[in-house]
Amino acid sequence: MDRREFLSNASVGLGATAVSISSSQSHANSLSINDPRNAANSRVIKDARTQHGMFQGNPQHTGVYSTTPAYRFMEVSFTFRTAGPIRGTPALANGRLYFGSGDGNLYAVDARSGTEHWRFRTGGPMQSSPAVADNVVYFVSSDGNLYAVDRLGGKQVWKFAIGRDLPYRNGFDYYLSSPTIVGRSLFVGGGDGNLYAFDLIRRQPRWKYFAGSMIRSSPAVADDLVMVGTMGGELLALSRADGKLKWKFATRGASLKIEDFGFDRTAIVSSPSVANGIVTFGGRDGFLYSLDLATGKQKWAYDHKISWVLSTPAIDKGNVFAGSSDGHFFQSVDQSTGAELWRFPAGAPIWSSAAIAGPMIYFGVNDGHLFAVDKHTGVEKWRYKSPDKIFGSPIVADGVVYYGCDDGNLYALAGTTTPDPKPPSARRVVFWESPFNPALREQGSDGLSNENSKIRYCSRRNRTSDSDKMNPPFVRWLINDRVDANHLFPYGESRFHQCSVTISSVQMSPHSEE
Repeated sequence: MDRREFLSNASVGLGATAVSISSSQSHANSLSINDPRNAANSRVIKDARTQHGMFQGNPQHTGVYSTTPAYRFMEVSFTFRTAGPIRGTPALANGRLYFGSGDGNLYAVDARSGTEHWRFRTGGPMQSSPAVADNVVYFVSSDGNLYAVDRLGGKQVWKFAIGRDLPYRNGFDYYLSSPTIVGRSLFVGGGDGNLYAFDLIRRQPRWKYFAGSMIRSSPAVADDLVMVGTMGGELLALSRADGKLKWKFATRGASLKIEDFGFDRTAIVSSPSVANGIVTFGGRDGFLYSLDLATGKQKWAYDHKISWVLSTPAIDKGNVFAGSSDGHFFQSVDQSTGAELWRFPAGAPIWSSAAIAGPMIYFGVNDGHLFAVDKHTGVEKWRYKSPDKIFGSPIVADGVVYYGCDDGNLYALAGTTTPDPKPPSARRVVFWESPFNPALREQGSDGLSNENSKIRYCSRRNRTSDSDKMNPPFVRWLINDRVDANHLFPYGESRFHQCSVTISSVQMSPHSEE
């Protein structure tokens, strides 16, 4: 049975991975909301006109923002208070931020100062992310309506009543589908189980497709396809032009039942993201999936060990970035193979999706932390602690990170806009050499014997003659004349000078000299 339903004859407008490396546990620049350095909230944003007009920055949901990153935290530029949790992602257009709140309002706020321009009242909590096009803000409210509101004055232009939500027995239902705009077409999922395609000129649906279960996932658009996940555990790919089903992928969770586990292991709340002919998304069955865009065939699935994957994966230069709920980690995975490249232990569930700007990646955690991490290495650069959960996703613009929090505040965190200088290389390194004893390794130790231990010195310009004779499988660095057990590097080369590649990562001794 064909579940499409045509509603208009208007033509569609054409728009436009195997080694795991643990991240650093640095707490660099960690500040609480009550830190006195945040009192002024006075930083003026240089240019807040950058456009980030829909969820995850573009119709493919890659989460990549072409803007200046916030390399290091400086201060809270401003906070804007609402009367309910903010669980959507702000949209930024022409210097204004647009976002919804659990208090039922859509807000328009100046991105530089945090000054309110207007608010628009709906009949229910706002748990979706708005999209902006042609001076109109589009968004969905839990009152069952899709709204179109004038961007400048906040007056309603039109609205469409989506049908009532289908039954859902699990209590974790925190998001609504967010609209995706391509050309003159808007795509959005409904709690009534339909995926809608709207003609923005005619202000009416062109087609709708009944998926059989609620849709909380936000549609991604790539080539001639629209893709969306369902609460029934299926990812659908439909024709942009007419809503015809092209392919359907059933996750492992599609055959699981709440009764068997006591919680939902079926739904797809994550939204699909697309790059390089590959679709990625997460499921409540505990897997991060990768599918071929053209056929819907699975390429790989990364097992999060039952932990929900609610994040919409961000994608940049062949790498996929996603968080894990009960797994309490954020990871980078090779898009082609599914091999994990690095893993960052976040300490709490991650439902937020990530934003990428330059070498930096930003994401929220349910304990209130906003993390900034190096996207290449997974090393933490800075963090900020807000007082409640972060279910929404951040955006980045001109060195400022914006995100909403369950405490009802929208935060604007200003950072440095130039990369950190390269650390100076060590000129003299003090190390402790100790022979490797396999018998000690078998007894549960690190295999280092204190017998015949020696203190040696090595200079960049004048290496000791002994260095050419060394063959230690392990080297412990000595900083300030003490052994630092946290810097234990496996080393299997025959000459110490080849280990100099790691010297820049070791703290310099204050006595260092040429």
